[in-house]
Amino acid sequence: RVMVCSLSLLMVRLRFYTAWTGKKNHFMLSSSQQLIQVIHLTEELQLVLSQMYLAEVSEDAPIEISYHISDHNQDLPFDIESSTGCITVKRSLDREKQDQYVLKVNANDSAWSVSTDATIFVLDFNDMRPVFSKDLYSVVIPETKHPEVFVLQVSATDADIGLNSEVIYIIEPSNDFFGVNTSSGEVFSKQALILNNSTFEIYTFTVAAFDCGSIPLLAHVIIHVLDVNEFSPTFIQESFSFSVFKNVPVGTSIGKVAATDNDSGPQGEVFYLMFGYGKHLGFDVVQLTGDIYTSGSLRNQGNSNITLKVLAKNSGVINGTNIAETLVNINVIDTNYAPIFSSTCYEANRYTYIDFLFCFYFV
Repeated sequence: RVMVCSLSLLMVRLRFYTAWTGKKNHFMLSSSQQLIQVIHLTEELQLVLSQMYLAEVSEDAPIEISYHISDHNQDLPFDIESSTGCITVKRSLDREKQDQYVLKVNANDSAWSVSTDATIFVLDFNDMRPVFSKDLYSVVIPETKHPEVFVLQVSATDADIGLNSEVIYIIEPSNDFFGVNTSSGEVFSKQALILNNSTFEIYTFTVAAFDCGSIPLLAHVIIHVLDVNEFSPTFIQESFSFSVFKNVPVGTSIGKVAATDNDSGPQGEVFYLMFGYGKHLGFDVVQLTGDIYTSGSLRNQGNSNITLKVLAKNSGVINGTNIAETLVNINVIDTNYAPIFSSTCYEANRYTYIDFLFCFYFV
């Protein structure tokens, strides 16, 4: 209850209210925040009604408050009901583009205006599929005797968050040779990969990436398994012995060395080399067959025993681990050659008188 009883008291209250609200014909009750018109003043502040007035206002009197979004937030995808303050979505949201909004909301009654920030977090929905870093994975590996050997790693990402972003990998269809770690995408061999009768083998399969609910994405994998040079050549015996007459023509085959290699294909091919002074002694070896032959005349050898060194190697550069060595002992046999004139034609001058048994020319 408010009582206005004098002009001086009225002026005090009017000045108090004017400083607070800026209105000269209203003042505000602190208990109910309701505005009550109590008196009307002329511009010269002359009292029109001088008698005493009483006014009563209930504490639970209704207050009309309206809400609206600040002008600089009007482009955001939200709206607000002016009477209830309920914030609604007016167009679709995409968390992958923007996951948080801040709205400036104003609330007004007939005298006051206040504002606050409403922070809106956009929750994730599993609407994104996993995406592989590439559509095709290809690798070349050597054959292996051991299972569970790492081969390669496939990788897929999901733009969702939390459980919606977790990716699971499987091989489709499954096979007996390769498997994949369901969480890391590491592809490994399930068994030994040995090539018996070929130089390479090609395996192809598909890896699928799943998240918690979307359609899986597929990537293709191609694995080339190559034959490995696991074995070095081995001669069938530690040394070889042959005999040859020293009057044989150049190019005569006098024997053969042989080595084997347990690899298959090109890795199992054996090549032979003569090294040391063998070539200077009149001998050489056929690279592909191992045949030992005379590469020069043996007439000056006389009766002699010659020891040669022959290498067996795989293709490519000699690295010290892919070779074998053997000794070849050759006995050069001398023969009883028929006499040979040093020239096919001789000329001599004969004198008229010559003693018997006088030698007049040498052939």
